[in-house]
Amino acid sequence: MDDPILNQMLAENGWITEEQVALLEGVEPTTVRSRRSRGQMPPYYKIGQRILYAQSDIADRIRANRKVSQGGKGATASADVLS
Repeated sequence: MDDPILNQMLAENGWITEEQVALLEGVEPTTVRSRRSRGQMPPYYKIGQRILYAQSDIADRIRANRKVSQGGKGATASADVLS
């Protein structure tokens, strides 16, 4: 279900689909579903067959997993891209 109009409407209203979360996290959608069923994802909304998350909850989840390099040749701190 990759409807550009629906995706734009969801984004404009602060929502993100489970498939989009998977893309952001670099995992398969089945991994996100598994995490959700184990209570490892933020609160969600189910509308029909679609699972939606608040963009702000997913941004907070990504920020919480921020890593900083511990040194070494050419090491730099990772940027917080969601600021």
